[in-house]
Amino acid sequence: MQKDKILSISQLVDYLTSEAPRRKEIIEEAIKPKPFKANTYKEAKSRLSKAIITGKTDDPFIDGHIAELADIQAKQVKDWQIQHTKLSAEALQGFKILAPKLDLGKFTVMPPSIAPNKVMIAGLTVNVSPEAVLKWVLENEVRVGALKLHLSKTKKLDKRRADFMGAILAMYAEAALPAIGIEHRECSMVLDVPGQAIHLAPKAKIRNRSTIISTCEEIVQRWP
Repeated sequence: MQKDKILSISQLVDYLTSEAPRRKEIIEEAIKPKPFKANTYKEAKSRLSKAIITGKTDDPFIDGHIAELADIQAKQVKDWQIQHTKLSAEALQGFKILAPKLDLGKFTVMPPSIAPNKVMIAGLTVNVSPEAVLKWVLENEVRVGALKLHLSKTKKLDKRRADFMGAILAMYAEAALPAIGIEHRECSMVLDVPGQAIHLAPKAKIRNRSTIISTCEEIVQRWP
């Protein structure tokens, strides 16, 4: 049982965009997480994070990762393991299509291990776990943000959800990365692989942050 008040960034976005009955379920699922569910795309995320950080996002490199997953899947016995590996392989295929749209040339791309993977918002711990940290020197000032992958095909990332996720990434950058640089919206982005879209943190900073903070306060109050 999870005693600490912790939600993943995906759970918080889900909460922000759901009605009351679903909101109650999200808190219950966070307290008593379902086995195996959280790591559905673990294989894809680890490989894509490495590819993005090293700049090896071209087809031959991604195809190599897909071949590795095929070898892993061939040796697996449990149905849930086979399904997770299959979904990760599909996510890598989707990333191959999205990759040409991804231009990180102006950024220094750094591993997420250089910073904490969580941020505290109004008493709620949010597990952000970005896939990369992005640094950009603009007008002699260092700007910084975080890159997050969205791989789930069942939870579509519409504009509202993408804006909230981008806003949380910007809040994370401001709180967790000040030693690197100043938070900048163009440095925080969500790569929506199933939707084949790249979303920057929204321009409406004050409105989104106000909603996120008040919602986190509500979650803390409702946490049993």
